[in-house]
Amino acid sequence: MADYRILIQVDPYTRVFNYIDQDTGNSAQTIVLTNRDRVVWVLDPSLPERTFQITFMALNPFQVGTAINFRGSDFVVSSPVNLPVSYPKNPVFKYSVTLGNGWRDDPLCIFTPSVVPEPPDKKIKSFFTLPSASNTFSVFWTDFNQTAIILVPPPSSTVASSGAGANKRAQVYWQWDPSQPQPQTLTLAFQGSIPTGWPPTLNGPVLTFSFPPGPMTNFTIYTLTPLQDQTPTVNGSLTVT
Repeated sequence: MADYRILIQVDPYTRVFNYIDQDTGNSAQTIVLTNRDRVVWVLDPSLPERTFQITFMALNPFQVGTAINFRGSDFVVSSPVNLPVSYPKNPVFKYSVTLGNGWRDDPLCIFTPSVVPEPPDKKIKSFFTLPSASNTFSVFWTDFNQTAIILVPPPSSTVASSGAGANKRAQVYWQWDPSQPQPQTLTLAFQGSIPTGWPPTLNGPVLTFSFPPGPMTNFTIYTLTPLQDQTPTVNGSLTVT
């Protein structure tokens, strides 16, 4: 992990921006970073305007899939670079610099040719769980790359309905655990012969349905990564008694 200090200079007459690596004195129009690095943009002391903003669109090396702004006065510090090792696209990310007086510039790019996985203890554990006191499944991703999901307990779960006769129902729902930083839409599809009153598919960040009794029925479930790539499909089954 390293901090890169970039000095921002602006010609007051031509409004041409210049970027200098404060450690080497070299041009920093293009920055080469690896995972966990941070960038510190520093305004030249001669500039009368002291507030500014660094803006990245949804494709950025800090939080892929979410536009991000870094604002400050005199200097701005980025969050650590966190680019998934499986990132499939060209890792070149444009950004903009905007001063408080409205002057704006678009540096060529920020380029991350090498990314390093986080240590194992930084991984996000992921599983489905059915607490004994409720019919709630909590959803996590398996790791910090957010590339897969698994089911725990595997892979069959039984839920008891309440009520009587035709009114017997079990409210079952799958939802992201509150600690999940970037919940994505879930898709669950039942397979084979679907019990009467059960939906063929469910979609959304929270999946909920009032199920009438039905025998063990298999389903598949998957989500999307922040890059909008489909994770591997995971199989499970549900029985409502």
